[in-house]
Amino acid sequence: MSQLTSIALNIKQNSAEFELDPLDLQPPLFKFKYLLKTLDKAKPNPEKLEDYRTVTVRCLVRGCNKKWLNQKVNQTTSNYFTHFRTSHKSINIEAIKNNIDPRTITSNSTRNTSQLSLKESFNNNNQQDDELEEEEKEASFMISHFKRLLLNFVVSNNISFRAVTSISFRKLMAYLHKEVPPLYSQVLTDELTLYFNNNKSLLKGLLLEQIKTQGGFSLTLDAWTAINQDAYLGITM
Repeated sequence: MSQLTSIALNIKQNSAEFELDPLDLQPPLFKFKYLLKTLDKAKPNPEKLEDYRTVTVRCLVRGCNKKWLNQKVNQTTSNYFTHFRTSHKSINIEAIKNNIDPRTITSNSTRNTSQLSLKESFNNNNQQDDELEEEEKEASFMISHFKRLLLNFVVSNNISFRAVTSISFRKLMAYLHKEVPPLYSQVLTDELTLYFNNNKSLLKGLLLEQIKTQGGFSLTLDAWTAINQDAYLGITM
């Protein structure tokens, strides 16, 4: 961009009439309301190249206080994606890059950008449970359903499986319902393994359908070492 063009853009963006683009014309991270962009005060001397209009960008993910100051109005989004990859790994960044809101992706989707996190998978599979009649829910206490809800809670909130063995948690469960069985971390491990095995065949079916309709799929690999020196390899499809 030439110097004259940059100055003209400065003057335009620092004018009193200037407004940000509507959400549907902004980059997907803003369009799908994962980030919020607000205009800073206009600069007094927009004829100077360094007096470009700035914005403040805030992350809207619950519990995140991250914000970026003095950003250009049309700042590239690479730094924002880096933040989401680092701090919000459960959010499907590849879908957002392809202008797809991850919250609209269901477990039956065959899009080659679908990448359901474990948390999203739980939420999708629990929709049927939420549609049960209220009287059916109150009629009996189902231990299997309780275990699934508990596992969903633990995974969604990144809680250690060992938390269920604490005395305070057991007292809470005993107070809520007398039929709650003794819980151990291995119970949740077994439940998670069962959930994985039950959905593995579903994933295979989706991949076969993807190959038939789209001709293939792409893979990305990410290797890292945890603080306890355990090595992991993440495969994104």
